[in-house]
Amino acid sequence: MTNSNGRVSSHATVTDPRYQFRKSKCIVVETYRKNGDPVRTPVWFVENGSKLFVMTREDSGKVKRIRNEPRTRVVPSSFTGEPKGVWVHAKAGFADRECSKIALGLMDRKYNILKWTHDLYSWILGRRYVVIELNLRGSEGVHNI
Repeated sequence: MTNSNGRVSSHATVTDPRYQFRKSKCIVVETYRKNGDPVRTPVWFVENGSKLFVMTREDSGKVKRIRNEPRTRVVPSSFTGEPKGVWVHAKAGFADRECSKIALGLMDRKYNILKWTHDLYSWILGRRYVVIELNLRGSEGVHNI
């Protein structure tokens, strides 16, 4: 995307489909099974630049599917997973230690007591988590729902 000076801007605008994530509390991440069937999962997320970050259990189906196929789609949603915007294509990967630390700090601020309660419960159960990094593509990868 270019600004009025003809320079490339990394900031999303109201007409940029990435803008829709700014006020959302949840997104649906669509990953793909080996046979190509889509699997849609509502998750908490945080945004940092043109990337979204999701925390999930390291033994989850999402993690297995992303390891097999990093191509995903995302859309803002309700807590129950009802899409509330337009789908945006993204490439998924796993955040390194530094990005994970930043993403988890952003999640602590965004979800506050909900995240703290989740973390306590997970610690009691001995669950291990990873942070998924979703690199959003520009509007060329957008499809209306």
